[in-house]
Amino acid sequence: MKAKQQKVGYLLKTYPKVSETFILQEILDLEALGLGLEIFSLQHPTDVIVPSLAKQVLAPVTYLPKSMGKEGRPLMAHLRLFSTDPRRYVDALRFARHRPEGLSWSEFIQGGCLAWALLQSGIRHLHAHFATEPAGTAELVHRFTGIPYSLTCHAKDIFLSSPDALRRKIHHAEFVVTCTEANRSFLQSIAGSGTPIHRLYHGLNLARFDGLRKIDSSVDTGIPMILSVGRFREKKGFLILIRACRILVDAGHRFRCQIVGYGPLQPEMEELIRTLGLGETVSLCGKKTIEEVVDLYRRATIFALPCRVADDGDRDGIPNVFMEAMAMGLPVVSTDVSGIPELIHHNRNGILVPQQDVESLAKALGRLLENPELRHRLGQAGRETIVNNFVSEQSSRRLKELFSEHVQAQPARVESHESLTPASAWREPELADATAREGRGAIGYILKGFPRNSEAFITNEIYLLERMGLRLRLFSAFQGDNAATGSRVQAIASPLTYLPESDEAKDGGFIPWLFSNFPRYLPS
Repeated sequence: MKAKQQKVGYLLKTYPKVSETFILQEILDLEALGLGLEIFSLQHPTDVIVPSLAKQVLAPVTYLPKSMGKEGRPLMAHLRLFSTDPRRYVDALRFARHRPEGLSWSEFIQGGCLAWALLQSGIRHLHAHFATEPAGTAELVHRFTGIPYSLTCHAKDIFLSSPDALRRKIHHAEFVVTCTEANRSFLQSIAGSGTPIHRLYHGLNLARFDGLRKIDSSVDTGIPMILSVGRFREKKGFLILIRACRILVDAGHRFRCQIVGYGPLQPEMEELIRTLGLGETVSLCGKKTIEEVVDLYRRATIFALPCRVADDGDRDGIPNVFMEAMAMGLPVVSTDVSGIPELIHHNRNGILVPQQDVESLAKALGRLLENPELRHRLGQAGRETIVNNFVSEQSSRRLKELFSEHVQAQPARVESHESLTPASAWREPELADATAREGRGAIGYILKGFPRNSEAFITNEIYLLERMGLRLRLFSAFQGDNAATGSRVQAIASPLTYLPESDEAKDGGFIPWLFSNFPRYLPS
């Protein structure tokens, strides 16, 4: 009989997303390698354009609700988690409240919904992309259920996260993956020893990408074009590129510059283009599908993205657009920031300049505009770099191996909600064994106080009922007499629970009382 394929849960902040095609590539590669996935997203997509690669993904997608009143019955999911393992649930809530980054109710609600969904699906491993909200949600799932998780950390989430929070998330993860050696070294310096941290380049699925570049399009062989692609954010260096274009125009170069993307920096970019009088030279193209971007690669002469470290510390790892441009045989120009020198080697397969150096960037672009032979040599070397070292299947195969190692190592207790730690394990130690023996079908026996010397007849009744084979569960409103240690009391096997006392003046009202006492008594 063929064994049931184990699936991995894939947790993302937003799915699908135009600017995260590398994640779509990874998912498709893993599916092609035979790994079963289920995708969970914290947010619905906001992009008007749906990436074409998303239509090829086989894995089902679940969007996690952010409030108890939304679709997906989140309240029921939390109640089931609570009733299955009250103490673990309360511990997860306590953790969420006291972690340094504070309590996020939406994250807590989504974590509970995801935890129950994984238990129902029999998923034994969760992988989260980004060390921000997805990693925080994965942490909560682990607290709710014990299901292990792993992380893929990128650049923004690494350098903008609190080191303490990042260290904690890494510490509890089974393993961590990141896309550059620079990122790996930084994470290792924070995490210390313990959790394995692997460097796996995103890479490019060449077969899929080359299929796109073969699509017929109208290739413009006229005026040279400098192409740039990315989110309109400070770290991409677009303002520097625009200023470099002014220097090139003043030097007599005839060219066009097209910048593809969107983001908060757009008004400032538009204003700079107007101020520098570059309206006929530099154009902002907005969002584009991957097919449209590939068509622009085909018509481009040079690809430039002068990345920088933003004032808040944000930076790129290795933007995937470099790999796409290099796979197209384009000469690339960038900066020596973060992991970029791991891909682009100066004067060998591209050109690197110091970050925020407008003069050096303009000089490098001018050099390429004037020298077709240099463009061809760097473009060919860039293509070879991708073919030899940055094919996504290699990294995806290693990632699948990591999943397989850790999924196979997990005990069966996380396969379904029925195999979680039984509620009896969270009762008083002296009652746990007796409760396990009693099982279901017991009769509840509620008393005012037990045991009591003045009510030996009740003790005797319980003893006789037990001898007749009746299963009982005793509940007492108050503690009995300490001296009531007769042979009948000692012979009683039924588990005993003392009910919580309620004093609003002391306990602070019903809600605090409920949270303090309900987990302990719900299993009864």
